[in-house]
Amino acid sequence: MPQFQPTGMYLEDYIEGEGMLSPGRTITSADIEMFAEWIGDPYSAKQYADNGKRLVCVPLIVNLADALFQRLGCVEGTGYCNLGWKWKFQHPVYEWDTLWVRTRWNSTRPSKSLPGVGIVNMTLTVLNQHDEEVAVADWAVMMLSRSYSLDPAA
Repeated sequence: MPQFQPTGMYLEDYIEGEGMLSPGRTITSADIEMFAEWIGDPYSAKQYADNGKRLVCVPLIVNLADALFQRLGCVEGTGYCNLGWKWKFQHPVYEWDTLWVRTRWNSTRPSKSLPGVGIVNMTLTVLNQHDEEVAVADWAVMMLSRSYSLDPAA
């Protein structure tokens, strides 16, 4: 039977001050409508700004930012758990905006209570096609260390 091999980054791979840039994603009307159906809030798909542009609801921005981060592959098989994030929203996001996520690793440390894992503190910055920072999240994630054993017999 094949053995699972994580492809994500381990705790030791995160270097303070470094980061990555995700691929971009343009938010379509279908994205807004399907997300509104998914969360059971059709009202969220009917919000327009004073300039007449259709607004993207905050939960969709957060979900899209997480999905763009996931596409980087950083936590693929090495992410242990999400310890929480704190968001600040700086500019509205509109239908047909294209978003990217820029990551920055702020600090790492081994867990005090769980051997073989550690905590990565990072900043996710959501950028639009005008290179404006539309949202920023401080995020703490528990990651596997290279010393963590995936073998249940170990």
